[in-house]
Amino acid sequence: DYYNVSEEQVRVLLSYVEEDMSHHTKQAVAFTLLKAIFARKYLLPEVYDIAQKVAEMLVQSPVLAIQQQCASVFLQFLMDYPLGEKRMQQHLGFVLNNLNFPHAQAREVILELLNTIIFKFPPEVINTHASFFFLPMVAHLVNDSSEKCRVMTSSIIKLLLQRSSAKNRIVLMKFITLWYTHKSVKLRRASAQVKAITIFFTKVSRVREFTLACLYTFARALSLSLFLSLSLSLS
Repeated sequence: DYYNVSEEQVRVLLSYVEEDMSHHTKQAVAFTLLKAIFARKYLLPEVYDIAQKVAEMLVQSPVLAIQQQCASVFLQFLMDYPLGEKRMQQHLGFVLNNLNFPHAQAREVILELLNTIIFKFPPEVINTHASFFFLPMVAHLVNDSSEKCRVMTSSIIKLLLQRSSAKNRIVLMKFITLWYTHKSVKLRRASAQVKAITIFFTKVSRVREFTLACLYTFARALSLSLFLSLSLSLS
């Protein structure tokens, strides 16, 4: 094959890509080349190493276009490359941990990436990692200072619940039930907010009634304004 590239040549190309990724004028070419290398699915340690560096650059770069490019390349890697459960969890953990990144712009890019991951990943992968996604996302829903990020997080949680199996949804809802009676106001607030999310795609009247009953009980712990906003959203 005329276009066949040896593993040693790929290693050289990756070294050039890694160097050019840090130069503003060369980044576009570097990412295009990296996408082409990922598309050929070379199973080299250097490929896995540079993918992690792309993920790090996603949160460290102050330039939105570069963050978005990194997210696109990293998503391609996650979707196309064979990753064991441990390695997959490490990569997903890196993304979830950076939901606490100080700059809202980076958090928005990470949330967009998470939304695409949950939308595109096979159901078996989503169900394997459902709790791993769910817990930090719910914490983020309560704690993020950016309203836009909170709205994005709410949409992602809804998508995660929709794409999870019925069995997994029951497990996830058990967390919400536990938080409902917790002494922490933040956990009770998280429970109320997720219950409000689930009611929009719950068609079983008994579950809807239970959810509404929970929301009324949460009024004791929530501020009146928050409770009214939740009630109005359900009307």
